[in-house]
Amino acid sequence: MRCLSQGCESQAYTDVSTASSTKQYPDTHDTPQYKFTTQTTSQHDSPSQNTRIWISSAVFKDWHPLTGENPTEKAPTCNDAAIDESDSAAQNALTSRSVRSFVVRNGRITPAQQTALEQLMPRYGIDFSNHPLTPDTAFERAAPLWVEIGFGSGDTLLSLAERFSEYNFLGIEVHAPGVGHLLNGIEEHQLSNLRVIRHDAVEVLEQMLPPNSIDRALVLFPDPWPKKRHHKRRLVNPDFIELLASRLKTGGVLHCATDWQEYADEMLQQLQSCTCLLNQSSDKGFCDQPDYRQLTRFEKRGMRLGHDVFDLVFERINTAAEPAD
Repeated sequence: MRCLSQGCESQAYTDVSTASSTKQYPDTHDTPQYKFTTQTTSQHDSPSQNTRIWISSAVFKDWHPLTGENPTEKAPTCNDAAIDESDSAAQNALTSRSVRSFVVRNGRITPAQQTALEQLMPRYGIDFSNHPLTPDTAFERAAPLWVEIGFGSGDTLLSLAERFSEYNFLGIEVHAPGVGHLLNGIEEHQLSNLRVIRHDAVEVLEQMLPPNSIDRALVLFPDPWPKKRHHKRRLVNPDFIELLASRLKTGGVLHCATDWQEYADEMLQQLQSCTCLLNQSSDKGFCDQPDYRQLTRFEKRGMRLGHDVFDLVFERINTAAEPAD
């Protein structure tokens, strides 16, 4: 899940309203124009004295209907203090690594998501283990395996699993609201080709997914950790790329995407340096968006803010130093 600071652009307009108490109406749509609060200045004001204040959507761009964040609160920033204040017990249960690419915080989970974690995770989830996972056994069938690392709300993964029923899909995520949201989607659509692991993806790759087991890996819009002192926390780094590439089958594909240009350039350089990965772009740069990838919430927000989106698609190849499968 991305952690970005909140914007502060605003515009104000007045209108007549008959409401007598303060209300907030956060818009759950992807492309809102404005939101408003209706306020009465005192209990003796007449309806005609009430004011409807309209605020530019830029103020609310960090409000998230999935996590239920209050749009009037300052969004948390990615800093060490926030990490120290986070739920350390939950983080320790999800990873043993000292340098983590994610932060787990208490709260911000709906009752429906919590119920899904309790009731649906045993059905659609796979517990983290130090023993290798046999995908064909986990899915009770043999099929190509797609893995999405850090699936957020899981909307992309749900769409893919519905569209490509002939493939098996595995989602790896640490954040409880997103996992609960995805579990509810799996249940609603009765998908038998999608499973979930709630744990640190690096440890899942190291311990559970054997070499040459993944047909396609997706790392879409990972946290860019924009501050220089936090770059060490970025998920996509040379060690991670080597690890993930080793889990791809020959001919398998690694697909990354980000709307953070500096991070995109760094990813491109690091991926190009991996000798067992071949850039699928004709000019050895960024690729066009593959048709199977739908727009994510973060991507839509980035587009509203004028951000470019960068897709990187690399194929796993044999090198001279390794035998063919």
